[in-house]
Amino acid sequence: MTFDETMVAVVVILFLATLVRAVLGFGEALISVPLLALWMPVEQAAPIAVLVSITVAAIILLRDWRHVHLSSASWLIVSTLFGIPVGLILLKSVPEVGVKATLGVLIMAFAVHPYLSTGNFRLKDDRLAWLFGFNAGVLGGAYGMNGPPLVI
Repeated sequence: MTFDETMVAVVVILFLATLVRAVLGFGEALISVPLLALWMPVEQAAPIAVLVSITVAAIILLRDWRHVHLSSASWLIVSTLFGIPVGLILLKSVPEVGVKATLGVLIMAFAVHPYLSTGNFRLKDDRLAWLFGFNAGVLGGAYGMNGPPLVI
């Protein structure tokens, strides 16, 4: 197997994206997919990023499974499964520009929020876990099955 320029770039990008996830706890796909799309078609970049992300998540889960709160996780997982079809319906029925704009605004809002907030927000219980899970499913479904709509 020979290492060409593309393979080296892919390995470096995936390493950096995984490093970002290790440090921040999220953001792997936000780093890897756009950068991989510079070296390969998005149709290949998105599945590669997903496979790496799932692998890293599985390794983390295997290492830290004793710290998983099963009650909270079950609410999140079940409600996410109900949100995914809603996101897919939105992806198919709303114009692509609207989906891109909405996801872009949400990403910018999450990026700016820590600088504008005056206090710490803390959840004291799991009452709203279903709402967060459902919204995660909607956003995940709107992210698309055929690659991310944010990459132009």
